[in-house]
Amino acid sequence: MGLFDLVCCSSSSLLVNYTYVILRSLIHLLLLGTIIFQFTPSGKSVIVDGISWRFPLLGILNAIYVNLWASQHYVFAFVFALFVSSAVTVSAPAWW
Repeated sequence: MGLFDLVCCSSSSLLVNYTYVILRSLIHLLLLGTIIFQFTPSGKSVIVDGISWRFPLLGILNAIYVNLWASQHYVFAFVFALFVSSAVTVSAPAWW
């Protein structure tokens, strides 16, 4: 199974496949940038002090989601996609 054979083989889903792969690649590049940024002095206050434990949780849940999607367990992948989205959701402060 190739990287672009994620959904189906019809011509209408080819755009969906390319869009999915491009968006997932962009998200993983941004996660890699966040990993590198956390080792800078300004990144420590933003990532380590601000996001704290949610960032490693996001990485683990995202890896599980991608693995489930690649192995075509779409229902479980959807559940983990919900977990990933809940890991990045931050409640507003009380003064907001």
